[in-house]
Amino acid sequence: MNTAAKKKNSRFPGNIANGKLAPYLIMVLPLFTAYIVLTVLPTLTTVFFSFTDFDGMSITDFHFMGGKNYKVAAIDPSFWISLKNTVIYAVAVTLIQNFFGLLLAVGLCKKMKSANVLRTLLFTPAIISTIVISYAFTYIYDTNGLVNMILDFLHLGQFKKTWLGEPNLALVCVAISNIWRFLGYSAVIFIANMQSISADLTEAASIDGAGGFQRFRYITFPLLAPSVTINLTLSFIGCLKVFDTVYTMTNGGPGNHSEVVGTYILKLQGQNLNGYACAVAVILTLIIIGLNLITFPYLKKREDI
Repeated sequence: MNTAAKKKNSRFPGNIANGKLAPYLIMVLPLFTAYIVLTVLPTLTTVFFSFTDFDGMSITDFHFMGGKNYKVAAIDPSFWISLKNTVIYAVAVTLIQNFFGLLLAVGLCKKMKSANVLRTLLFTPAIISTIVISYAFTYIYDTNGLVNMILDFLHLGQFKKTWLGEPNLALVCVAISNIWRFLGYSAVIFIANMQSISADLTEAASIDGAGGFQRFRYITFPLLAPSVTINLTLSFIGCLKVFDTVYTMTNGGPGNHSEVVGTYILKLQGQNLNGYACAVAVILTLIIIGLNLITFPYLKKREDI
């Protein structure tokens, strides 16, 4: 082996350079096996059963139906309602959560003694169980809950409602609980990005006469592109897959006014229409991938400007 080749191989651990990969494979194998068993196999199984009339009862008693389940989905009004609700929920929560998360981040980047405590308090809801938060908000929205108690205290009793029972408000109430939970999560990501921005840039702009809003618009916000990409992508994908929050608070009701694709899939499984439920799950996955392929390159392009 010539000197150049030796220098090239010296950059890597000795076992890799000598072709001895066994220890590294042993380290990776458990995680790789878990990924195959818990992610790849269930995904392939879902795709497979989406072309059958599998009822979820017998693993051997099913028939191939080709693309019939997908054709049914194309004309199923309940599926389209759940998809519309899911997209509206995802867009609204993503935009509102990140808008107010950014405002909070700007405020918490100011020099104050309680900044670290406030950041911790804001992030705490993100690590609390979804079920706990959902049940808490269910009681808040109850007829005798906190919202109506506040309205009574303000002598605005005429506005009291059974909030989760209102067709036009149920999904909004669920969205508010999700925004409250992950507001601090988005803010912390923005804060981490803001702290990496050199203070020299804003100071130079301030010396040149730029006001606070101008400094934020032309310096800070463009440099927040990486955190904007992360927050929008995580929020949007997470909201498109929403299930537990809606299921716990409204179960898709009243009627189907807060029905999302996740809860619709569960209802199909309850009717032993597992093959069709698998097809709906595949369609949702393809939609998520498609939207991500459209939005992610645009967001990444902003980072290079």
